[in-house]
Amino acid sequence: MANMILPQTPKGEYNYISNDIWFHLTNYIAPKDVQTFAMICKQSADCVKSLHFWRQLYRKYCLTSSKLPKHLQAHQIANCDVNSLRTLVIEALFYCHQPLSNHLKSNFALEALLGKSCVSSWQLRDQQCTWIMCYKFQGHMRKPKHNPHHFEKQDRVEVVDDWESLANSDDDDDGGGYVVNSKKLKTEYTNEAASLLVIWCDRFIPFPSDYLNTNSSSALRLKAVRELLSTDMRSINLEMDLASLTGDQSITWKYKQIKKYKVLPWWHSDFRKFNK
Repeated sequence: MANMILPQTPKGEYNYISNDIWFHLTNYIAPKDVQTFAMICKQSADCVKSLHFWRQLYRKYCLTSSKLPKHLQAHQIANCDVNSLRTLVIEALFYCHQPLSNHLKSNFALEALLGKSCVSSWQLRDQQCTWIMCYKFQGHMRKPKHNPHHFEKQDRVEVVDDWESLANSDDDDDGGGYVVNSKKLKTEYTNEAASLLVIWCDRFIPFPSDYLNTNSSSALRLKAVRELLSTDMRSINLEMDLASLTGDQSITWKYKQIKKYKVLPWWHSDFRKFNK
């Protein structure tokens, strides 16, 4: 047995298994295992990019929950396309699936924003007249790749290796062999991979874009961020190093003696509250 040599699969060959088997296996995939399942092979990734997969996941873990807000209830997401449905189902899972909802109790680190681009900023006021400064940071999403390899139920396949790229497909097949009329599908949710930095302070502070020679369509990339104890030893200061995407402009922006701050990923229950 020690000297047995196993036959090697020629490079470029792929052992095809009927899509029916893969779609049957998706009925047993827990939310935490979606990424692992999608990375098995091209066919499993193809399953995760289907409407059928996300509808099944929603029915299994979210449909009977009483915790869902109105925009995540079944009748509101029934006609979404696969990209919109995927983001809404993930958001719903963070409301009602306990292993994921427990993450909402955690404070998200500022370092999670490093390298992301600040695409917009705005201010709000609460009932106590506190200034709320909001920055929207956008990650860099992969563009879908087209693969000519043909399968029984879907024609385009993309191998993905991270949670935020799963199911990123424009196919009209819902994964169950049924063709969906794409004209009737809603494509309204566009905040996937975005995060908000929300800062509460007692006075208005202009935004970095007001001081740099940037046009409205340009973005600033976050190079560094620091949370420092203020001189009164009772509050904190927040500093951000931002640079233009071309690298020709940079600025360090400081918020002194802020009340608090939060980092809100796009799937967080408070994201829509502050998003603009």
